[in-house]
Amino acid sequence: MFGNDLQDQVEREKRTIPLVVEKCIEALDMRGLEVEGIYRQSGTASESRKLVEAFNNDHPPDLRDPEIYQDVCSITSLLKLFLRSLPEPLIPSNLYDGFMDAIDLPSHEAQLQEFSKLVCRLPEAHFQTMKALMQHLDRVTQNSRVNRMNAKNLSVIFGPTLMRNPDPSKEIVDVTYTNLAIEFLILHTDDLFVAERNHDAEYKQDIPSEENDEVDGGTENSSTGEAQTADSPT
Repeated sequence: MFGNDLQDQVEREKRTIPLVVEKCIEALDMRGLEVEGIYRQSGTASESRKLVEAFNNDHPPDLRDPEIYQDVCSITSLLKLFLRSLPEPLIPSNLYDGFMDAIDLPSHEAQLQEFSKLVCRLPEAHFQTMKALMQHLDRVTQNSRVNRMNAKNLSVIFGPTLMRNPDPSKEIVDVTYTNLAIEFLILHTDDLFVAERNHDAEYKQDIPSEENDEVDGGTENSSTGEAQTADSPT
C-alpha cells in the first residue's frame, strides 16, 4: 500500500480513495479536530510503524478506538507518511507549473478561475483523494481557535508533500509558492471541489470552434468574498 501508485492502489482496493486515507480522516474527524497542534506534532515511532504494518498486511485497524490507539498524532503521522510515499504526488508533476503560475496571478478572481481549471485536470484518483483531504483540512481550520492550526499553518506542513517540483534542486526556492498554493486550496475547498466536477472543462480549449456550442461552458466558479485569501507572492 505504502509507496504504490495512487491510481493502481484505488483500483486494487476497488475504492474511490485509498482505505488508509479514508480511515485516517474518519478517525481524525472524530478524535482530532480539537487537538492543539494537530499535524504539527509527530506520533510515536513505534505506534506509527505498527499502523503501517497493519495496513500493508491488509489488516486495517479501527483508528477510532482511543483505547487501542491513544496517540492521535500517530494517525496524523500515518496519513502524512502515506501521502509522502506516493511516487507521484497528489498534484502531479505535469500540473506543478500550472499551480505555481496560478498562485502568482494578480487578482483573486483570476486565481480562483485558474485553480478551478487545474483541479478539473487532476486524474480521478488524485481528484477524489485531494477532495477528501482538503475537506478534512477545512474542518481542521474551522476549529483553529482550539487546535491553533489555520490554513497557513497546515499549508506549511502539507505543501512539500502534496506538491513536489520535478526538479528537486528547486524545491527550497519554490517552498513559499507551494505553501501558498496549498493554502489557497484549503481556503477555497467549497468552490474548487464541487460534488460533480465538469470533466468537459479540461478539454474545452482543445475542441474545434464548430463543436464548442455542443460543449458545456466549463466549470462555474464562485467566490464567497468572505473567505480569507492567500496573498500573491511578490
